[in-house]
Amino acid sequence: MVLIGIVHSFSSGEETIIDFLKKEVFIYKNDPKSENFIKVVKENWKDHYVIKIKTIKDFNVYRLYPLFLLLAVDDELSIRFGNFNNNDFGEFLQEHDLLWNENRELIPMADLTIIPSKNDYYDKLMKIIPNNSKIPEIIRSSKDPYYMLLAEVIAMRANCMKRKVGCVIVQDEYKIIAGGYNGTASGSGNCNEGHCERCNDRSKNLGLDDCKCLHAECNALSIAGTNAKGCAKTIIREKIARVVYDKPFRSEEYMLRIKQMFDEANPRVAYEKCSPNITRIGLRYDAVNSSK
Repeated sequence: MVLIGIVHSFSSGEETIIDFLKKEVFIYKNDPKSENFIKVVKENWKDHYVIKIKTIKDFNVYRLYPLFLLLAVDDELSIRFGNFNNNDFGEFLQEHDLLWNENRELIPMADLTIIPSKNDYYDKLMKIIPNNSKIPEIIRSSKDPYYMLLAEVIAMRANCMKRKVGCVIVQDEYKIIAGGYNGTASGSGNCNEGHCERCNDRSKNLGLDDCKCLHAECNALSIAGTNAKGCAKTIIREKIARVVYDKPFRSEEYMLRIKQMFDEANPRVAYEKCSPNITRIGLRYDAVNSSK
C-alpha cells in the first residue's frame, strides 16, 4: 500500500532508518527495477514497501504511485565521517561526491527529511508508519491542509508588493467553487509594476483606503493569510460557515477583534488555524521537468 523511497547522502545512517522501517510494517527491496516493481506494489497492495531511490528517472516512475513518499536521510558532515568505516577522509570525500552527483537533485524534493543525530527523528519516522489500514496524514492529506496547499499555490500568482495571499472557496467540504489571489484589479497595472502607490510605500497600516489591491480572501473558506476586517464583514455577509487560515494578518489584538466579529455573527463563523504540510511543490516541479 504505502511505498517509501529513500534518498540519502553518503554514510548518513540510512541503513538504520531502513532497519527501523523493516521492524515496523515495511518490506525492504534492494535495487528493484522501477517499471517492474510498481507492478509488484500494485499487485500486493496490502503490503508496505521501502526502497532506495537513486535517479530522477526512477523517481519519475515511483512518484506517480498515489501512496508514494520520498524520504531523505541526511546529517552533518562530521557525523557522517564518523559513521564511515575508516579514517581516510580523502576516500570519504570521494565516495560522498560520487553519490552526491547522482542524487543532489532528489534530496531537496523529499516530502520528509530525517537527520538521525537529531532527537526528533523517531517522532518524524512515526508519522509515516501506517496504523492498520489508515494512511498517514503526510502521505494522504486531510481536507484542511489540502485546501491550504492549494491556496499557497494560488498565491504564487499574487502581484501585491505587501505580501502573497491565496484563497480557495469550498462548498460542502469537497467542492472547490473558486480561487483567487491578492493584487490589483483585472485590466489595471500590476502592483509589482508600481501601479499601487500605497503598497509600494514603506509605511505600515497607513493609507489603506488608497490601496488599489484586492484581497484574495474575500468570500474565501480556506485562506493562506488571514483576513482584514473589511473581508471579515464580507465573509459574514455571504454566510461563509468556516474560515481556515495559516499566517496572521497583523497584531494579536487585531486578530482577536476579527475573531470576535465571527463569534458574534449569526450564524457564527468558525475560525481555525491550519498550515499546509507540503512545501516543496515548486522545487519538485522544477527538478522533475529539468530532467526531461
